[in-house]
Amino acid sequence: MCQKPWVPDANCTGFASCQDRDHLQVVPRVAVHVEQARAHGPSFGLPATHERGTGRGFLMKKARLCLALIALVTPACGVIRLGGDPSAVRLDGSWTGALEVEGQEVVGVLTLSQRGRDLRVRFSSTGLIGQATGSGIIEDGGRVRLELKYNVQCSGAMVLSGAILDQDTRLRGSVIVTDCTGDAEGAFVFARL
Repeated sequence: MCQKPWVPDANCTGFASCQDRDHLQVVPRVAVHVEQARAHGPSFGLPATHERGTGRGFLMKKARLCLALIALVTPACGVIRLGGDPSAVRLDGSWTGALEVEGQEVVGVLTLSQRGRDLRVRFSSTGLIGQATGSGIIEDGGRVRLELKYNVQCSGAMVLSGAILDQDTRLRGSVIVTDCTGDAEGAFVFARL
């Protein structure tokens, strides 16, 4: 009987050592499984045979079932993950609300006009900013990003990034304002008029 350890050769066509009949008697199940895998392809952990036949029908049924489940679940996962089609969200119109930056509240009206995912934006207030205009985009996952510029004594820009809430009737998020005094962070909230 061979005393060397079992090692498959590089091509898995035989054994690099102990190729004699004694080795096959020691591990006949391994040798049979290797031969079945060569003849029929990988088993993926499923039994090589089935009560009714060779197992190929069983494996094909499982494969078809898995493909059908993937085909049914994949589109639903896309909608859940992305929050739906961003261009289906309608934000056109006027919104009333406020920006709060460094403890100062600026109340005003946000007017949005939409084309697909793209937005044109105008913010009007009687406060520090006056009029601000810019553009924006409706992002995946029910989010919006607006970039506006304003021209007052200390001109600047602001970026509003937040969530579209309550069936497209509220916007809430954070704002970053940059002007001649530096950068400041705050929050915003708007509700559809």
